[in-house]
Amino acid sequence: MSNVKLTKFPVTAPDGTEYRVKIRECEDGMWVSNYAIARLYAKRKRWGFRKVFGREYLDGGGAYSHGDPDYITIASRVVGDYYAALRADAEYRRMISRDEVRRQSAAERFAQWDGRITD
Repeated sequence: MSNVKLTKFPVTAPDGTEYRVKIRECEDGMWVSNYAIARLYAKRKRWGFRKVFGREYLDGGGAYSHGDPDYITIASRVVGDYYAALRADAEYRRMISRDEVRRQSAAERFAQWDGRITD
C-alpha cells in the first residue's frame, strides 16, 4: 500500500488568483477503489493558508487513473470544480433573494389588505 502526498504552490487560476493544491493518492485495499483527494487552499492575509475546497476523485472517473495518474489534470480539475461550485452557490443565492423579494411583496400586500373578501 502506497500513499502519495503532493503539494504545489502557486497554482494560478484563470482569473489570476493563486492557490495551494494538495493531492493525496490513496490505495485502500480490495473492497474500496483507489482514489485521490485534492484540497484547495487560499492564501490568508497575514500568514498561512485556509482550506476553501476539497474533492475526491475515484479511479477511472475521468480526472484520476491509478495506473497512470496525471496530477496536473487533478489540480486543474479541482480549481475548475471550485469555480463551478462558486457559480452554483451564487445562482442559488440569487434564486433565494428573488424568492425573498416575492415573499416580502406578498407580506406587504397582505398587511395593506383591508380584510374584505369579495366574490
